[in-house]
Amino acid sequence: MPPIKLGFLLIVCGIRPESCRARPSPEFADFMGKHGQWLKPYAAFCFLRDVFGTSEHWKWGILAHPQPSDIARLTSPKAEHHDIIRFTYYIQFHLHCQLFSASQYAAQNR
Repeated sequence: MPPIKLGFLLIVCGIRPESCRARPSPEFADFMGKHGQWLKPYAAFCFLRDVFGTSEHWKWGILAHPQPSDIARLTSPKAEHHDIIRFTYYIQFHLHCQLFSASQYAAQNR
């Protein structure tokens, strides 16, 4: 993750990488169950973007077009970099919660 984005998350949102290492809440587990189909490829993309230093995936060699098996390997809980992948999940979960709360507020206060 680019340092400026990480800094924003740490300072403004109070989201820290170590926060996502705790036992997942039922809400987080439910979110992963509902959104894992798109979230895992997205987390793999974010990880590869940071590894290669570019979001131009066509510059990633053999990983330019990852196969489902590549995504499964990259997002495996046994992967050495799983904390990075899980942090992406955690950020998306918090964004989901914030946007859901904002949309509920907007609907109730038209």
